[in-house]
Amino acid sequence: MSEVFTAVLQSKDAAREPFVRAMNHAAAMLDSGENVLLSVGPALEPIGVKQRKFLHGAVLKQISEQVSLGGKRYTIDLWKEHYRRRFLGDGGFRWVSMQLPGAKKATPRRIAISTEELGVRAYSKFTNEVIDDAISELNVEFVFTSEERELIAKKPPHHEGAA
Repeated sequence: MSEVFTAVLQSKDAAREPFVRAMNHAAAMLDSGENVLLSVGPALEPIGVKQRKFLHGAVLKQISEQVSLGGKRYTIDLWKEHYRRRFLGDGGFRWVSMQLPGAKKATPRRIAISTEELGVRAYSKFTNEVIDDAISELNVEFVFTSEERELIAKKPPHHEGAA
């Protein structure tokens, strides 16, 4: 019974049925002796190949080509790690409680926050922060085609009846 029940809610009116199903699913898991994780948050749209390509192929590439610190150039991967730590909260790490094999109890572990965990909007925000920092702090002069720049411009979804 370790199957995960997942539902994406798009309106309060449609929420009741998934909540009832989730409650029944959780009850069955608890009855079978399993612990249940309850998590509610935004349904993140997964980042796409185009966003990754823009960050790596246009933004980080131009930073690595233009910036020399102390006479040394750094790779795209090192610039990405620098910005991940700088802009993804708590130095780019988060704490999770993990029970390792053979351990009697769970202990906190520090793990890196990955840009892959970001949704479309957060990834776009991250990319814009990288661009803004590179321009203001490193004097990078970006040259993007209009098509490249539009790849990270997330437009809010249009909902019927929305004002």
